[in-house]
Amino acid sequence: MYFNIKPFKQRFYVDKTRGLVVEQYTNKAFVEAKKQSAIGKLTAGTTYAEYSIENKSYLDNDRFIAPKPSKCTFNCAIDYKGKTYGFWLDYKNGNMYVNYQYDPDSPNRYSLTKDDHTLNTFLVKNLNNTYIKNIVWLFRAGCMYFDNQQLKAQVYELLSYFVR
Repeated sequence: MYFNIKPFKQRFYVDKTRGLVVEQYTNKAFVEAKKQSAIGKLTAGTTYAEYSIENKSYLDNDRFIAPKPSKCTFNCAIDYKGKTYGFWLDYKNGNMYVNYQYDPDSPNRYSLTKDDHTLNTFLVKNLNNTYIKNIVWLFRAGCMYFDNQQLKAQVYELLSYFVR
């Protein structure tokens, strides 16, 4: 996330502009040897083994990744760690979609930290009487979708203020 490299499924990620090449490689001989080790036997069949031995990401999955449909209604924006997140409702399917787009003229704009608090944002310390209460409810109900993995991770961190 720090280098803004979005998860990829192919073996190589190349960004010529920034001079980056990232390789995702799994050595089958290493995997088999590691599975036979004491730690490999101890963690066999676990998510940790998939991550540490087989080089499978445990955080990057496609659950809740979907583009925002065109017929969504803007709900609110949240400023967090220097970024603004737009929350959109699709009344047809009952889902909420999150991206970096938002209505700059909407009065429904919140900040979660003093550093992000500016004119025309409401600094939130609890959910009462805010649109964020609905956001948290939809998140808990599994009705929230994100444009990509990076955005998903950022919003999960943002929501950790309210969801434990």
